[in-house]
Amino acid sequence: MSNKSINREAIKSLTNEIDKNFDTSQMKKSLEIAIKLRDKGAIDSDIFEKIQNLSKQSFSTRNEYMINLKVIEVLLESELQKKIMLTKK
Repeated sequence: MSNKSINREAIKSLTNEIDKNFDTSQMKKSLEIAIKLRDKGAIDSDIFEKIQNLSKQSFSTRNEYMINLKVIEVLLESELQKKIMLTKK
């Protein structure tokens, strides 16, 4: 086995390990924010359910986690933007 293939395997192994060990606290914070906004009537219950379902999924990679976190962020922002537009009318 050449040094290059050993290095590739080591990097791949390290990357996989990093990918499996990531902080999920931001997802918990996003869910807490969604709960508070739902309780205040700032987001609809169907949007809250989507956020709740996304936050309860198990993630096998950091990339998958980040995508779901971004979807939650977009859902929250769009709902808040709708409420802001309604209150301006």
